[in-house]
Amino acid sequence: MKILSGRRWLMAALMALVAPTLCAAQSLEDVRKAGTLTIGVKADSKPWAYLNEAGEPIGWEIDLAKAIAKELKVEPKLVIVTSASRIQFLEQGMIDMVLATMSDTPERRRVVHMVEPPYFADATNLLMRKDTPIDSWDDLKNRKVCGVQGSIYNKPLQQKRGAEVLAFAGLTEAFAALKNGTCEGVVYADQILRQTAASEDWQDYTVKLDPIDEIPWAIAIRKDEADSELSKELSSIIAKWHRTGYLLETAGKWGLGSNPFLNRKKGGD
Repeated sequence: MKILSGRRWLMAALMALVAPTLCAAQSLEDVRKAGTLTIGVKADSKPWAYLNEAGEPIGWEIDLAKAIAKELKVEPKLVIVTSASRIQFLEQGMIDMVLATMSDTPERRRVVHMVEPPYFADATNLLMRKDTPIDSWDDLKNRKVCGVQGSIYNKPLQQKRGAEVLAFAGLTEAFAALKNGTCEGVVYADQILRQTAASEDWQDYTVKLDPIDEIPWAIAIRKDEADSELSKELSSIIAKWHRTGYLLETAGKWGLGSNPFLNRKKGGD
């Protein structure tokens, strides 16, 4: 398995900007001829996808990425992306697909193809200090909240709740801003925030609001691949994994077995 991380994935990104011919495969046939599937994955979303002490990506989505490549009988090539860069990487041909905590929204469907069925779903929530006087979503009006650039959780909080959202490059930066007092909470996916709050470094923080706005997560491929064999294969793989309970089983290994969406979908498509 090939991994691009740290300086290597940054250099790959710069090379792709100046050398468009250095692209990922364009179809399932190309993927199989190349023998590799280039997959955009996150590195800041524990336990879905993050870096271990050796700087290598691990997590539930990393396991899924490797398993998809195995189903297609090719090798996985992992490229680190962020919430802000993942669609750009896909459109520029740097990756074949995105498997990176990506919510399926109408806005994103206008620029990429979201593979159905979704493989996961999560809701919106807020991580904050335990003594923060925010007890309901209505309490966010005119309060500063940290978010992540390119995240779908930011705009609803501004438009519906009147919060002032400060967007940072990634979750690491948003969490740091929360700890230094730049904002009163971090808005992001409910289960990611709950996993964070349960860790030793976050004992003074909590997720105490009821989650809202459940949104499915899906694999994304280029829009012109919507009716392709690659799209059909990916759809078939995810549907099979729901039927067999594979998604729920593997999620449980990463502490995600209680996810309501996965439990509803087990045994179905």
